Amino acid sequence: LTEIEGQLYNWTDKAILECLWEGISGPSMNDLVRINESMIDSREKVIYFPDGRIVRLTDRLYDFLVKAFAETEYMCYGGSLRVKKLIGIGSLYKERDNAHATDSSDKNFRWVYRKVQNFRDHVGIPRLTMKNIHISGMYHYLHQGMQETGLDLKSFLRSEDGQNLADKYGFHSESYVDNLTHRFKDFV
Repeated sequence: LTEIEGQLYNWTDKAILECLWEGISGPSMNDLVRINESMIDSREKVIYFPDGRIVRLTDRLYDFLVKAFAETEYMCYGGSLRVKKLIGIGSLYKERDNAHATDSSDKNFRWVYRKVQNFRDHVGIPRLTMKNIHISGMYHYLHQGMQETGLDLKSFLRSEDGQNLADKYGFHSESYVDNLTHRFKDFV
């Protein structure tokens, strides 16, 4: 992920990838798109979501968000490397001054999808998708947690840390242990 982020031009783009990796997306990418300065506790390095959820930030993600909030120009990807003015200082979601997106229920999803599609084309990784970034991040933390605790996959998922990880990545059903075991059993 670090290598991919190193090839991106804008702090907003790096923050989006890091948010997906860290499990911050929400239904239709609404959580990711709504992140703004007022939700961040810089001393504790956490995001307070309006619904009461609290998400701890890595130092890397915190730094990307702070820089993204202050970003006023966007360098476009492609042959021309045009620079566009941004509207939305203080938030992760920004519109370019010449962009006119139709207001719809999937506007946030489409904004993130287009961003990741541009990253994928720019870095030449065809399988770079929102879902693959999200699941790769979860796998990383799942594997790390299993190594730190010495637990097997199912035991770790049943632990408090495993439950918290599943919640963070949006697996809230009562059968999350079975679902995640099925998904990751061949990789751990």
